[in-house]
Amino acid sequence: MRAYLELGKIGIEFLKLRFKSTRMDEENWRKECGKTAKRLLKKYDVVLDIDGSPGDGYLCANHTSWLDTLILPAQKMGGAVVKAETQNYPIIGKVFQTANCLFVERDKKSSRRETIEAIKNWPIMEKPLWVLPEGTCTANDTIGEFKKGIFVAAEKTGAPINVMVFYYTNQSLDWSREDSLVEGMKKYFYSGSGTIVKGKWIEPITVEKGKVEEAMKELRARMQTVLKELIDSCDETNV
Repeated sequence: MRAYLELGKIGIEFLKLRFKSTRMDEENWRKECGKTAKRLLKKYDVVLDIDGSPGDGYLCANHTSWLDTLILPAQKMGGAVVKAETQNYPIIGKVFQTANCLFVERDKKSSRRETIEAIKNWPIMEKPLWVLPEGTCTANDTIGEFKKGIFVAAEKTGAPINVMVFYYTNQSLDWSREDSLVEGMKKYFYSGSGTIVKGKWIEPITVEKGKVEEAMKELRARMQTVLKELIDSCDETNV
């Protein structure tokens, strides 16, 4: 029951953000989104222990949990590449539209090409954009295979890719088993504890012409190394 109640409360917070978007300029609205994310994380006993901060350019991170949707804007609010059906979700869909998200139709054959073109044409130095190169949730202790969209875009634009690697100490947040949103939330709330989010912003990368595949391989290996370091620094137990 609590998962449904909390989901409803999150919906109310998103509804407030949707209303505020009509009264604020884009920069202040993004700041308000970040404040809301931090407030919700505190409410859910989430402690952020993340070193560093992002600069201008693309924003990139590993993807593990439903809670990522609060972790990322708490670091820096930006648009994001998200599945198309989310724009039809009650309340939250309108917020995604306001945040200038790129909606991807995963079942459409031309979707990958269209997504890459959209990322390449995004005014990245003016509007931040989150792109999660794994494309789906992967295990809490693993960096999955990368899709090339953000790397192709960075090759064309020359814009840097800011990279965050993070890890949840509470294993109930591992959403790689493809549970539903409610089931994923249930596991966390029923665990009876919060979580520490251990993370680190590593040195931004740029992608040289003709070196997309090389950049993908090198960044994935680098992120896996940093993830292991974060895990080793943790207690491996819940908070």
